[in-house]
Amino acid sequence: PTRDGLEGDLLSRDQRFHWQFARNACIAFYDTRYFAPSFRYQDDKASALAKIPSKINKKEATAIARDALHKLLGMTEKKLGYKTPPEVNQYKYQDTNGRVYPLPLFDVRWRKKGPKEYAAANLESFALYMEVSGVTCGVVKYHHPELLNKDAPIPRDPLPTNYFQMLGLPESYPDSVPERQSRLRGFTSSTNAASPITNTTR
Repeated sequence: PTRDGLEGDLLSRDQRFHWQFARNACIAFYDTRYFAPSFRYQDDKASALAKIPSKINKKEATAIARDALHKLLGMTEKKLGYKTPPEVNQYKYQDTNGRVYPLPLFDVRWRKKGPKEYAAANLESFALYMEVSGVTCGVVKYHHPELLNKDAPIPRDPLPTNYFQMLGLPESYPDSVPERQSRLRGFTSSTNAASPITNTTR
């Protein structure tokens, strides 16, 4: 826990699955066995992957990504202000003879509505993007950089019952925080009395 909300990483025991959290939200997820970095710039792995036919096409990959968007965030593109439909491209591999093979992996990206927004190298930025595997028929990469926008409000969920214990603070900590700050942070007093106004922060 931090002052800007929950932050950290979670990995599966075999290191295959990786989740990243910041500002009280899951900003990224990776299935390292099937996402693009597992074969990019590695001709032997890309060549082997090219021999596996995709179980889905672009239209189906888009449907899988949109379904994940709605379930992961509980929101629609309209509420998020994203353009629809998202941009979808299938990864390809070119061998040493110049032949190009489709790979069973799709890149799905959403842009925001309104004027174009640019990132480094004058490339238009994306608010959200995913990779959908044609092998697993599921999302193998999810990255939502827009959630890191410091000007955006931080999603506030109820504090866990052992929140102060997690921070190494006494249960009476809310009583030492000025009332206005306590309300902003979503604290409730440990007593029935109003939180005292004090300069003490810890």
